[in-house]
Amino acid sequence: MRIFKLTILIIILISCNVETKGQSSVNIRTEFSQIVDEIIRYKLNKASVVQIETMPVFKSVPIDTNSRGIPAPPPPDLIDYSKHFFNAMIEREILTTIDADYMYSSIDSSLIMKVDPKFISKSTLNKKTLDDLFKKDYDYAYEYLTDHFGTSCFIKVGTPIFNKAHTRLILAVDYYCGPLNGQGYIFILKKENAKWMIIEELGTWES
Repeated sequence: MRIFKLTILIIILISCNVETKGQSSVNIRTEFSQIVDEIIRYKLNKASVVQIETMPVFKSVPIDTNSRGIPAPPPPDLIDYSKHFFNAMIEREILTTIDADYMYSSIDSSLIMKVDPKFISKSTLNKKTLDDLFKKDYDYAYEYLTDHFGTSCFIKVGTPIFNKAHTRLILAVDYYCGPLNGQGYIFILKKENAKWMIIEELGTWES
């Protein structure tokens, strides 16, 4: 009887643990999607489409710049962060050393998240649909977006990087409106009183 009761207790504990992990995962996706939507409203409200899947993030070497000193656009669907970037955030007191070290070490290029369309005020398309549009012809793709969604502008977001306490967030966003009309951003946010706010906004590339 004791063994039976102990077995039941273990099963309950495991079930609760799995449920908690699952709920945590759902909450993160919801929160992440709401953050993306707020950034669109705040900064990128001309965008009519959001790619559902995030772009993978990588640890990287320093970015090359063009003749005007402006960073060149990164390869398609790739977001990279250098150790120098995190050191600069420490020096400017935007991130603590502990947070910066944790966030840099947690970068996982195999991790892909999805925004939840329920929490996005714009239309959403999956990566394959967008890729197929642009494989045909760039001009056709932007005309298609305008005809079907109202503007030629769309955004892709990088996989978010959280600190261990889940109170700091680094999020890269690429914003495209035409073959030679786009810009990349990095937003750094902090959470206070259950609300996220942007504490830093950086340009990463433009065309």
